[in-house]
This record gives sequence, C-alpha cells and structure tokens, in this order.
Amino acid sequence: MFITQSTGMCGIGGSGLGVRKKIIKRSTIFPYAFHTVILAKAGIHVFLLALTAVGLLGCGGGADPNAKETGPPTLMLSRADVATVTRGDVESGPAVSGVLAAAVIVDVKARIAGDVIAVSVQEGSAVKQGQSLAALDTRELEYQLQYAQAELTSAQVALKNAQSNLERTQRLLSEGAVAPRDLENAQAAVDAAQAQVTLRLARAHEMRKVVADAKFPSPITGIVSKRAVEPGDHVGENDVVLTVVDPSLMELTASISSEDLGQVRAGMPVSFRVEGYQGRRFEGKIARINPAADPATRQVTVYVQVPNSTHELIGGLFATGRIVTGRTANSLLVPADAIRPGGSGQVVYRVAGGQVTAVPVTPGLQDMATGRVGVTGGLQPGDLVLVGSATDIKSGTKVSLASADSTERRD
Repeated sequence: MFITQSTGMCGIGGSGLGVRKKIIKRSTIFPYAFHTVILAKAGIHVFLLALTAVGLLGCGGGADPNAKETGPPTLMLSRADVATVTRGDVESGPAVSGVLAAAVIVDVKARIAGDVIAVSVQEGSAVKQGQSLAALDTRELEYQLQYAQAELTSAQVALKNAQSNLERTQRLLSEGAVAPRDLENAQAAVDAAQAQVTLRLARAHEMRKVVADAKFPSPITGIVSKRAVEPGDHVGENDVVLTVVDPSLMELTASISSEDLGQVRAGMPVSFRVEGYQGRRFEGKIARINPAADPATRQVTVYVQVPNSTHELIGGLFATGRIVTGRTANSLLVPADAIRPGGSGQVVYRVAGGQVTAVPVTPGLQDMATGRVGVTGGLQPGDLVLVGSATDIKSGTKVSLASADSTERRD
C-alpha cells in the first residue's frame, strides 16, 4: 500500500461563496471588513475590496517571493510493497508429498502356538540379527526334539546293519553260496534303511528349528518398532509378536500427476522437508515408479529411497518436496510477482536513493515452493525491489519507505 505525500500553497481564489465563508469565519478578528461587506451588498466592487483585504491578511500579506514550486509528489511505500534480493539455489520440478516409512519392515511371527514366558526387548530397542527377542514355553517341544533325535539314531544304526549285510551277501554271492535274489533283498534293505534315516533326519531338523524359532531370533539388524505381546500371553500360529525395522534406509511413498510422468524417471533426486524438522531439507532418489496410475485420481505412485545412517528420520512423518528436474546454484532470487514486462524483455523495479528504477533481468528457474525466481541482470543481493501492485509505479517516481516499526518487509 502506498500513499501520496504533497505540500499545499496559500493563495487567493475560489468561489465567492467559499471566500465569503472565510471572511465570516474571520469576522471576529476583522469586524470592520465584515460590516463593509454587509453594507455594500449592492456594490460588487466593495465586496471584492473587502475580500481582497481579508485574503491578504489571511495569507500573511501576499505570496512569498522566495517560495519554491513543489515537484512531483513522493509516494510513501509500505514495507509489504518491497522485497529483498537474495542469493541461493533454486529448484524446479513436480511437487510431491507423502509419508515416510522404513524401507525394510519385518514382522516377527509365532511359528507355533504357545505361551509367552519372556520378552527381552522394548519398543525402540536396537537389536542384532539372530538376537533372541522373546521366548515361548518350549518344554514340550524339547521332549519332541529328543524323541526325534532318538528315532534318527535308531534309523542310522539300522542303516549301518543293512549296509553290513549287503557287503556280506555280495561276498557270499561271489563264492556261489547265495542266490542273486538274496543280494537284491539285501540291497532293498539298505535302501529302506537309508530312507528312514533321511526321514528321521528331516524330523529332527524340523524340531530343532521349532525350538529355535520359539526364542524369536531377530531376522535383521535394526530397531524394534512394535511390541505386541507380554509375558503370560498366549499366541497362535502366525500371530505377530514383534516388528523390527531397519531405519538406515527410509522410503517416501508419494504421488505425482500423470501429466508430470514424462519428466520423471528412476534415479532422479528428490528434495523435501519433513514436519518436525523446521528449516531442514533432506535428499533422496526415486527407486521405483508404479507402472499403473490410480484410475480415480490419475495419480502415479513413486517410491523415493532416503539414506538415514544417523537415524534422524523416523517412520510415519509427513513430507513435502519436489522431484528435482532442474537446479541452479547460487542464483539471484526475486519474488515472481516482482517481474514485469518492460521494453523488449522483463524488468524489476529497484528502489534506491529514494527513486524507482527499472532494471532489465532475464528470468530463469522458478521454485514453486518458495515463489522465487532465479534471475540474471543488474541486481545485487540486498537490493530492494517492488512487488505486487506496487510494480505499477513508473520508473523515475520518487518514493519513501515506511519505517520498519509500522510494517513488515517481505523477504
């Protein structure tokens, strides 16, 4: 918002009615002039004489011969009418938003039903791959494991005996002491014993794994994000007991318009901000692009992987940013509404020395998130430029900037 500031001059003029009111207003000071007017209603020259006398007295006896004529009016600018030229990086590209989550999330489930007797970790606990996280009551399972191992031992002994009998039968056959059918029977006994060993070995291995799984070893190195059970709880087969995530790699699931799909590809950088991290920017890269658009919204899902070695970022937070299709470093930045057509190109109106001056510029990339445009031209960081409706002020106009106490400057 800007206002005109000008200086008026006192003089003789105006309508007879206006001056008459002035004379009446001053009648208490110049009573004789007032009576002169009243008595000389029919004589216009007498009225003008009284008018001239009062006008001269009211203006200090006439025009000041040393008075200077005033120039063009000075416009008073609000701080909201100007912005400061800054220097920085500008990025352009499709806007994205979505929710962060760990790229690797593993649910630790119960392989068998049982009673929980211990949970050794809490939510937020760091764990190593293979570390026991909880335990079921495995006494019955251990009995079954011992039985399976005993059956395996028995089958191995039977196989050994069958192999010895086969060797003996082969010697006797070479001596003609047995018939070929006896050799065939001995070989069949070995094959059957070998099958029993294989069966018992698999059973024993299965029971050993069941007992080991009942201690819920962590499948990955990471952090416990969810603890679903407590000691004393009964869990069924495939019930989730704990959830472990790997926070060293986060994934941002976001959507873009199908109209922007042509300028997006895997591997492109993504710059974004996250709620709760004021002033911080994070970087990631597009890992995958969904091959199908949502039929209702025509949006396409992109998956952005974000390195997180310091574990700063956590899952569930909302992020907003852009896929960076263009970037200019260390550019002069002005608000988009500071740029106006002028001459054969674009100009901004700089305020310096109490005067507005048009400065030709060449616009570059525009950052839609900040509303700033990178420009090249005759500007310097710290220059003040007109923005918004103030850009209607002509070049060469004298201006004055309001104090910072009354209004706030746009940066």
